[in-house]
Amino acid sequence: PDSRLKHLARLAAGRAAFERQSYKDATNYFNELVTQANSERVPKDIQASALFALGDTYLTASQAGVPIAEDPFGDAIIAFSRITNATLFPSSPLAPAAMGAIGNCLLQRAGKNKDPKQLDLAAEAYQKAIHWPGADAETRSLAEVALGVAREKQGRPKDALDHWSNVFYRKNLRPDEEESLEKVREAGDHLWRLREEQQEWTQAIAIYERMQQLFPPLRSAFQLKINRARQLLNERR
Repeated sequence: PDSRLKHLARLAAGRAAFERQSYKDATNYFNELVTQANSERVPKDIQASALFALGDTYLTASQAGVPIAEDPFGDAIIAFSRITNATLFPSSPLAPAAMGAIGNCLLQRAGKNKDPKQLDLAAEAYQKAIHWPGADAETRSLAEVALGVAREKQGRPKDALDHWSNVFYRKNLRPDEEESLEKVREAGDHLWRLREEQQEWTQAIAIYERMQQLFPPLRSAFQLKINRARQLLNERR
């Protein structure tokens, strides 16, 4: 019990460093737990948490423009990939989220390097996360919204709309599952934006109206959009 508390304290110290944006310090704490896993007998669940936090730190630091590694996306992918390795971590509850995080790394790398192959790999990772045994609704929704983003970047808007619709209309949920409205709203925002770009105003109005129902504080803002879309429809006739 005492050794477990020591490892948890080190994990907490890393997370505290992350929160104050001391990303290099955070990676040092997390790396200590990972590199000393055998000699210090770090429990598997704490190892997996440290790896996930390590990957997240590399990714977040890169997004913030803080140089803590030569290849932060690659280092993040290595950390997340270890969690998805069933030999190292059999049935880890973090594995589906780690696979989705690998997709995020690849998606950002694709954007940075203008590399369509990375987009393909990102989409593949998101699909694996969605279908990963034991993946909860939140993880699947995160991955499916991101998969829609990847498909749009690949020039496949219909597939993007399908994935976002699965989340927005909650078609991806299993019986007795609930998901956060945050992902529903994100999917909805992608849907109405793309429908506006396509000038598909009838479909856009249906999305605006559902957004009004789901998010009452946004009712007036979406009413303006509804009025504008109806005006554009009338002008088209």
